Amino acid sequence: MINAGLGSRRTVDDLVFNGYIKLNGVITYKPFVGIDTAKDIVSYRGNELNIVVSKEYFMLNKPVGYITTANDDRGRNTVYELVPDRHGLHSVGRLDYNTSGLLLFTNDGELTYSFTHPKYHVGKVYIARLAKLPTNKQIRAFKQGLIIDDYVTSKANFTIISTAPITARIEIYEGRNRQVRKMCKAIDCPLTSLHRISIGPLSLGKLREGTYRRLTPEEINILKNM
Repeated sequence: MINAGLGSRRTVDDLVFNGYIKLNGVITYKPFVGIDTAKDIVSYRGNELNIVVSKEYFMLNKPVGYITTANDDRGRNTVYELVPDRHGLHSVGRLDYNTSGLLLFTNDGELTYSFTHPKYHVGKVYIARLAKLPTNKQIRAFKQGLIIDDYVTSKANFTIISTAPITARIEIYEGRNRQVRKMCKAIDCPLTSLHRISIGPLSLGKLREGTYRRLTPEEINILKNM
């Protein structure tokens, strides 16, 4: 609806929440509802809107101290304060409040599904600082899979890259809630910090903390052809 000239994402959200937008003749109160431009009709105050959806892709280097939701009832900072104000733009997966690093944003639902569904096994690489040095036995358990809550994690990679401070490179292929933190706690080596450096073929590179950039056409093509 941004592309129909109604204003910014926040403006459109307000219009939706206040019942000014109809989808196929019925008032919708869901600002992120999916729209099929080939058959759905969206109207504002009785006037049909011409919806043109252009796909956009961004990479953010998320700082610690931001949550990955649009709003927070506790008044905490959200990642949406750091990215462009686009209607339909959403994060691809999440990073928790105390985790920093690479977070993707797009309005491309198909890409989001491909990157977040477990069957696609998209690798995510983290640099983790640990409270203590794990034993070889603990590292093997981490790699082979651990019982976390009510599930068993998939095989993962774990490599110590420094002992002062104790730092590991960790790669997982699923994205359950606070998974890396829970896995490290399960081997009795809790984290002191966690930073994601890559998702699939995409890496943060030199992107400064708290800033974002558009994905290049080459990066977008790589993602779509994975």
